Amino acid sequence: MSREQTQMINGIFIILVFLRHFNQYVQLNAVIEVPFLYLNKIFGQLIVTTFMFYSGYGVMTSIMKEHNYVNRMPRRRIFKTMLLFDIAICLYVVMNLCLNIEMTWKQIILSFVGWEGVGNSTWYILAILMMYSFTYVGFRISRNDLIKGLLITTFFIAGYILVIRKFKDSQYYNTVLCYAFGLWYAIAKKKIDSKILYNNNWWIAWGGQRLLSQFVHTVVM
Repeated sequence: MSREQTQMINGIFIILVFLRHFNQYVQLNAVIEVPFLYLNKIFGQLIVTTFMFYSGYGVMTSIMKEHNYVNRMPRRRIFKTMLLFDIAICLYVVMNLCLNIEMTWKQIILSFVGWEGVGNSTWYILAILMMYSFTYVGFRISRNDLIKGLLITTFFIAGYILVIRKFKDSQYYNTVLCYAFGLWYAIAKKKIDSKILYNNNWWIAWGGQRLLSQFVHTVVM
């Protein structure tokens, strides 16, 4: 999968995410809006699974291609993501002050890392920042040993799920396994594609997707 291909696929889901959030501010009930409401009900959190999966896939392919990529992850992935998010947080804080919406200092401070919110959505940023951090630490510990780094990172992600579910709602953790699957897919892509794409074994992918969905639902829900 190229960067252009993943961006096109994610573009579709970005539209769905936008419409999903837009639906929180307006009442959609016209006949022409029924198809979206139906899809929105079916997909739910699934609309962000591609972002998680492709993030894991993209990070892993970069690690395999660039020898020093792990050392640059704090700047290129973690701090960059946090900076853009925090700019948006500052705008929310200013807007809330102008509208006399009450906020506590604790709420404002924790909102900059996605633990709390000031009117914005927080769960995805907290989750993806943790995924990037786990990957960085995992591969630093493994000293770029790919399999060892993947195992450590996956262990951290599993631990994150077990811990965060005690403090936050399910959306904070029920899609993060897709990030881990993206990491593993990147390293096994050639073997997986040769078994599925080139031999027309589409039923393997379909069956695997069904089993994976059931596994995720059983484990993290």
